[in-house]
Amino acid sequence: MLHKWTLIISLLLLAVTPAFAQESEPPTVTVADFSFPLDPTFAANVNITQYPGDSPEFGPGFADAPHVRFDFYTELGLPDTAFDSIAGVRLYNVAELADYPWLAMQADALKALIAERPDLSQWDRRDETGAYFDVLPYIPTLPHGQILRARLHYVESADVSGIAYITYSNASPEPFLANMFTYTFQGVSADGEWYISASFPITAPMFPTEPEPVEPDVFYGQWPQYVTETIAALEQAAPSDFAPSLAALDAFVGTFNFE
Repeated sequence: MLHKWTLIISLLLLAVTPAFAQESEPPTVTVADFSFPLDPTFAANVNITQYPGDSPEFGPGFADAPHVRFDFYTELGLPDTAFDSIAGVRLYNVAELADYPWLAMQADALKALIAERPDLSQWDRRDETGAYFDVLPYIPTLPHGQILRARLHYVESADVSGIAYITYSNASPEPFLANMFTYTFQGVSADGEWYISASFPITAPMFPTEPEPVEPDVFYGQWPQYVTETIAALEQAAPSDFAPSLAALDAFVGTFNFE
């Protein structure tokens, strides 16, 4: 079905932005069978891109499967790249993951997780270096592992089920700043045919906005405890302490709809 979306996407790009000024209700963004209301208090515009997919020969971390990407932004005009957007949602046809076995495994693992609904706290276990024992399903493949995860929970609606949590990914340890964290949702449609990956940068004001000087050797030695304390701070904060509110992000994910 992906090849049929080009015309629909082009029409949307012409129609979505003007609707913000004319409608009292949030406009609905629709691509094929997938839709969601776009609240202008969250993002003023959305850019929709049909990504054709990379050659599977490039392998994990370098090849992504075909998908439709929704990049949210607030400025007038299209962003130069996806990195200029304030958030993003990727929609994958699960059948098209077959050529990317490492991604198909993630989709299968998420489906099993949702079906069995185990206590997500078991994914909090870390070794003496602070690294996680277990990996949660995640698409696309991250260039670096997740350094922390917090507030893991299930999100479920009539059309979509999945998991959401706060995370941070990086190659090496560094002090956390207020703008470093991401709310992510990894979910599948009720019929299992679609995989949805959403990432929303959030601000956690309980952390500093500017880096503070640290002694590298001391900091690295205290890293496992530092991560534990960071996770505790994220867990203890109220959903409304974050920007955007975590409750608002859960609610937005809950509006994802499949016809």
